[in-house]
Amino acid sequence: APEGDWLCGPGKGDYSLADLSCYGYASMHWWSGLDVTGMPSLCAWLERLRGREAIRAAAGVPGVSVFGQGAPTFEDLRTDIALQARIEASARAGGRPYFGWKDMSQ
Repeated sequence: APEGDWLCGPGKGDYSLADLSCYGYASMHWWSGLDVTGMPSLCAWLERLRGREAIRAAAGVPGVSVFGQGAPTFEDLRTDIALQARIEASARAGGRPYFGWKDMSQ
């Protein structure tokens, strides 16, 4: 298993733009249908990032969406199980095996 706390740097590594850049994709594992429960190093890294004030602040900024005002924030998409279920149901109702941006805007 990896020994570093962060993606780059010697030893335990250093928090860097690499971590920030990858966080959005990795923390939305639900979006790709990936179960990360068997990935303890990934889960620990995500928790370290979620513990950072700047990450929490950025994830909760309202209106950070191509869908405009009232659209779910990144944090809503990541954590709101009911919202995730509605998005998945929208795709199923449309006959699509996978959900996408269209399902988020309905």
